[in-house]
Amino acid sequence: MKSSLSRSLMYLAVTSASLFLTACGGDSSSSSSSEEEEHEHTGRLLISDDTTTLTVYDQSEAAFETLAGSAALASPSLVLADNGLSAAVVNSSSVQFVHSGLHSEEEEEAAEEEEHDHEEADVIDLTVSGTISKVVTSKGHFAILADGATQLVPADDIESVTAADIETFDAVTQSYPALVLDEDSKTLLVFSGDNAVVYTEDSATAVSTSCSSPVWHVESEHMTLFGCTRA
Repeated sequence: MKSSLSRSLMYLAVTSASLFLTACGGDSSSSSSSEEEEHEHTGRLLISDDTTTLTVYDQSEAAFETLAGSAALASPSLVLADNGLSAAVVNSSSVQFVHSGLHSEEEEEAAEEEEHDHEEADVIDLTVSGTISKVVTSKGHFAILADGATQLVPADDIESVTAADIETFDAVTQSYPALVLDEDSKTLLVFSGDNAVVYTEDSATAVSTSCSSPVWHVESEHMTLFGCTRA
């Protein structure tokens, strides 16, 4: 297979409110038009290939740039954060993280009166190590299954996250990363043995269903879907 076909591509982008409102038929005044032009080309494309090099295409600069940091091993896979502002760089023995250099609309508005430099995408100084089975995203976290336990890495403000911010669920050996059902009550959906079990505060509840081999999941704000084979 050609290397261009084996590349993992991710679109790291912030969609401005003016673009959203225009698409929904909102008022498109000259002010909103100028804001639309300002934010129209803020997307970034993160590329991995069969080396350890990570490359970013910056729309505002219209250029490809090689990140100063590199992947730990060649041919990593990439997992995009829920907010589209960061990514996990995954190989068999470690997970690294890239911050896109972009910020949410709220952060941009808060800083719009302050002068700030153009931020580059960067591999941050945070690594999860171990035997990595799978990495998914769940309710604002990277959920990493490493050595049979789930490590939950907050994806918001990933550039400020340290090892102390990572929560580990290891009450049982797992076959798929635990999914966050409710962060405030620490409620997780845990895949262990032939079952998916709801845990709260690290304790199993009586709520469970048969699931011997979980294979996928999809989330929205109000609903989580998952697919598995039954024992």
